[in-house]
Amino acid sequence: MTTEDDIEAYNAERNAAVIAGVDALIAFMAKRGMQPSSREVAEIILHRVRTAIKSLPIEMRRASRQWLIQRRYRPWDDGDL
Repeated sequence: MTTEDDIEAYNAERNAAVIAGVDALIAFMAKRGMQPSSREVAEIILHRVRTAIKSLPIEMRRASRQWLIQRRYRPWDDGDL
């Protein structure tokens, strides 16, 4: 059974990977049996996830939103950016 502590630990590890960048995100995903099809896909995932996680610094979330829009990808924020 998953506990609240497990969820908090997962979120903390995920956030650290997302803040650290694409290599850390790829390692985080691999630890859980996931592998992006390419580094480019991992970078898109990184920026989308950054826009969705409200606990990340707003400047980072906005920068990732701009990165996605400039490349014609849809951000995952809920309109708060």
